[in-house]
Amino acid sequence: MSANTGIEYARPPRPVAVSVAVSTIAQLLARGVHLCVNVGISLALIRYFGPRRYGDFVFVITVTAVFALVSEFGLRNLAVRSISRDPAVAPLMLGSVLAARMATGLVTAAAAQFVCLAFGADRTVHYAVLVSSMLFFTDALMSIGIIFQVELRQEYDAAIRATIELLELVMIVVLIRRSAGLVAIVAAPVTSAWIGVALMAFMARLRFGLRLRVDWRALPTLLREAFPFALIGIAGVAYLKLDALVLVALRPRTDVGVYGAAFQPIENVLLTSIILTNVLFPILAATYVPDRERFRKVYQSGAEALVAVVAPVPMILLVLGDPFVQSVYASKYAGAVRPLQTLAFALIFMVVNVWQGFVLVAAGRQQATLVYVSVAIVLNVIVDVFLVHRYGPQGAAVGTLLTSLFLVACSTIAVSRLTGSRLDLVRFARIAVPMVALAATVWVLYRGFGLPWWISLLGGSAAWPVMLRVAGLFSIAEARTILKRPSQSRLSEVTP
Repeated sequence: MSANTGIEYARPPRPVAVSVAVSTIAQLLARGVHLCVNVGISLALIRYFGPRRYGDFVFVITVTAVFALVSEFGLRNLAVRSISRDPAVAPLMLGSVLAARMATGLVTAAAAQFVCLAFGADRTVHYAVLVSSMLFFTDALMSIGIIFQVELRQEYDAAIRATIELLELVMIVVLIRRSAGLVAIVAAPVTSAWIGVALMAFMARLRFGLRLRVDWRALPTLLREAFPFALIGIAGVAYLKLDALVLVALRPRTDVGVYGAAFQPIENVLLTSIILTNVLFPILAATYVPDRERFRKVYQSGAEALVAVVAPVPMILLVLGDPFVQSVYASKYAGAVRPLQTLAFALIFMVVNVWQGFVLVAAGRQQATLVYVSVAIVLNVIVDVFLVHRYGPQGAAVGTLLTSLFLVACSTIAVSRLTGSRLDLVRFARIAVPMVALAATVWVLYRGFGLPWWISLLGGSAAWPVMLRVAGLFSIAEARTILKRPSQSRLSEVTP
C-alpha cells in the first residue's frame, strides 16, 4: 500500500513519462474507437431521421449536454486538482463527489423538463430528454474513474469507455433495423453506460483497492468550492450549444438538423483533442506551485500540440467540404457545407480556449474564466439572434467563430497576467505555412489528379506530420524534458 495515497497497488508505480505515454496512447485508441463509433452512429441517425427528425434529436442531445455540465457541477475538476495535490484525500474526495453528483443529477433532470416546456417540445421529446437525463446518474457513478486520471493509469478508463461505445453501436444498429423511435434511440447510450459503471467500479476496486467514504457534513462545503468550476463548465458548454438553441427558437427544425450535421464532426475532433488536455492537466495542477518553469513549458507545448492536431481540419474541409457532405450525408444536407467549413476554422480557437481554461483551473484562477466566458455568452446570444434570423445555420456558425476569437483573446490575456506564462506567438504563426501547404496538396490531389475525395483526404493527412517536422514546430527533446521527473517517479508524489 502506498504511504502517500492510502491506495493499494498491484505492482510498483511506473515512471511518469511512461505513464503519460501509455495513458495518452490508450486514450487515443479509445478516442479512435469513440470517433469511429460516433461517426457511424451519427451518419446512421442523420440518414435514418432526415433533417426534420434529426433536428429533434439535436434538441435532445443539446439540452442533455448543457444539463450534464450542470449536474457535473465542476466536481470532477475540483477532485482531480485536490487529489493531485494531496493523494491521501482520494477515497473521501471521490466518495463525497459521487454523493454530491447524485444529488445534482436529480435537480438537473427536473430542470431539463422545464426547458422542454419553455421550448414547446412535444411529448416524445419530453420522454426522450427524461430518458437521456439518466446519463447524469451514470456519469456521477463513473466519478470513481478520476483515480485512473490522477494516477495516470487511463488505459483502464479507455478500455471501459471503448466497451461502452461498442455496446451502444450494436444497440443503435439493432434499433434502426427495427425502425425504433426517438425515445428508444436515446435509451441505448444510457443502457451501455450502466454496464460501464459496473465495469469501472470493479476495476477501481481490483486495481487500486479503492474504498470510497462520504463525509456528508462536508457536502455543502464541497459544493461551494466546486461552484466556480460548475459555472465555468456550464458557461463553456453554453457558448458551444447556444447556437443550436437559438436555431430551435428562431428557425424551422430542419435548419437545426442541418446545423447539427455540420457541428457533429467538429465536436468529434474537439472531444478527441481533449484527450491530451486530460492527460496533462494533473501535471499542470501538481507543478504550478513547486516548478513554475515546467508549468510554463507544459502550457506552451500543450497549446502547440493541440493546434497541430486540429489545424488540418479546416484546410482539408476548405477543399473537400462539398464532396464530403454530398457523399457522407446525402444531398438533402447540402446546406451543411458552409457551416461545416466555418466551424472548422472556429475549431482551432475552441481547442486553445479549452486548454487555457484548464491552465487557469490548475493555477487556481478559474474565476477569470467565468468572467470572460460569461461575457462571451451574452455577446454570442446577441450576435446569434441577428445572424441566425437572417442567415440560418451559416449565421450560427459565424457566431461561433466570432465568439471563439473573442475567447482566445480573453483567455490568452488572462493566462499571461494571472500565471505569468505566455505563449510564443511567433511559433504559432509558423504553423500557417504548413497549413497552406496542406490545402494546396489536397487541392492538387483532388482537382489536379482527379483522385476521389477520400483518397485526397488520406494523402493530405499523411503529409501533415512531415510538413510540421519540416517547419520545425516539434521537439522530442523538449517533450522529454517536460515529462521527466528527476527525483520522483510518480506524479501523485508532487504536492505544493
